[in-house]
Amino acid sequence: MPARLEEVVGGEKEPASLQHHSSRAGDGPAVFHGHGKGHDDRDHELTQFVRSIAKALPDALSRPELPVVVAAVERTASEFRTRARGLTLVPETIEGDPDGAELRALHEAAWSSVEPLFDAPRTRALERLEAVPPRNMSNTVADAVREAFAGQVGTLLVAPDARVWGSYDPEADQLEQHEQRSPSSVDLVGLATTYTLQRGGTVYEVEPGALPKDTPAVALHRF
Repeated sequence: MPARLEEVVGGEKEPASLQHHSSRAGDGPAVFHGHGKGHDDRDHELTQFVRSIAKALPDALSRPELPVVVAAVERTASEFRTRARGLTLVPETIEGDPDGAELRALHEAAWSSVEPLFDAPRTRALERLEAVPPRNMSNTVADAVREAFAGQVGTLLVAPDARVWGSYDPEADQLEQHEQRSPSSVDLVGLATTYTLQRGGTVYEVEPGALPKDTPAVALHRF
């Protein structure tokens, strides 16, 4: 991933060269004429730079579907969008020159654009919670652990900071819940979360009050 224009166009950007001649032979101040890169050259270099980033970025992402936020001046952002392929570009652009911008401010601006994208699947899962038949869901931690271990949980919804202490032996299918935490206790909500993720399911932490009363976790079945 090139970080600087010079890495793409080669060498340092050429300074404008100066030639001069005297206004009159041997008399008077020198008159300078500049010869630097023209507008077309700068446009070509920008195109090369943007194209190289657009080409390298898909391989640099851990997952190709991750949303990409463009922070750039309008002209550069427009050039990048025309070159980008195989990327999930967020429609909004953080406009302006990001060079020297405070990283936290850039993150906050980017997050305001992508947060709705991440929240949409969780919102759909909560809507499904209201419509799914009882036989296709479990609202006890014990059932969630067992079903997650068996690969039956497609989506697990958990309450914030939920903890249920206990133990589970998957080979014997023996599960115990402990009133208080002991040296042998594990967090059963965390265990259900781990099993769900290991088997390709999805886990969402939801807002307080979104789950049925006194339920720390709800499992929505795959089938």
